[in-house]
Amino acid sequence: MDSKYFVAIRPRLNDFHSVHKEGCPFLTEGDEKICLGLFHSERDAEDAGKKHFIKVKSCPYCSKEKKVTIEIPEPQDVLYSIMNWMEPEEQANYQSLFCCVN
Repeated sequence: MDSKYFVAIRPRLNDFHSVHKEGCPFLTEGDEKICLGLFHSERDAEDAGKKHFIKVKSCPYCSKEKKVTIEIPEPQDVLYSIMNWMEPEEQANYQSLFCCVN
């Protein structure tokens, strides 16, 4: 579904102009803005905003559906990757140490 996007004329503190989705609470009626049109994605709206300003980024609030996930590896995977970089005699020392800790 397409959404209507706007770019703020006044840049943020980092000199980037924010691209907002219609209904964003950080883009009030009094703010000066340029209507970019209907777009299927924020990326397309950002590209359209770059036709007006050089530095353009999506509003963090509007893009909240993009969740940043950090995958934490399992301890045995970390040990396995370390062991693959070691010489065979070093591997034996660390395997016995690892068994003692467990």
